Amino acid sequence: MLPTPPPLYAGFTPQAPHLPGLATPAVPQLFVSMPLSPTHQDSAPRARILIVEDDLDGAQALEALLQLEGYEVRTAPNGAEGLAVAAQFDPHIVLLDLHLPVVHGVAVAQHLRVNEHAMRRVIIGITGLSSAYPADAQAFDHKLSKPIDPDQLFSLLRQEWRERFEDSPFAF
Repeated sequence: MLPTPPPLYAGFTPQAPHLPGLATPAVPQLFVSMPLSPTHQDSAPRARILIVEDDLDGAQALEALLQLEGYEVRTAPNGAEGLAVAAQFDPHIVLLDLHLPVVHGVAVAQHLRVNEHAMRRVIIGITGLSSAYPADAQAFDHKLSKPIDPDQLFSLLRQEWRERFEDSPFAF
């Protein structure tokens, strides 16, 4: 799993260097406060999302965004590790890069669909390439282009949750 970035809602006061003979400049306090979404306020287990993405910066940004919304998130940098994490983590939703090292995204998606339980799982293909998805990409429920629009992603996640997991005890 990738290291988690510091929370955006934590406040801190940067320290300005003090130089002899000069007045210490006033340094404003930086505090970014973000309201918690309703999913943060209850004790129900969180929806599990797996991000399989070889662009580590993109994966970390997406992970931080989803965690701020209250999702339980894991990441994997390639297809083989994605399959291993999925077997242990059992995600409700998988955000899966199409062009991955080690095991291609289409093969990962097909493998994640091997049993009846997995048919309920939402697999969203993501790619930064302008080329069309290959014909064998039917294992993806949806396809998004990079850069991912957060509003579009969250709208899609809410829609899929209502359709597939409405009876689930998990918070979304």
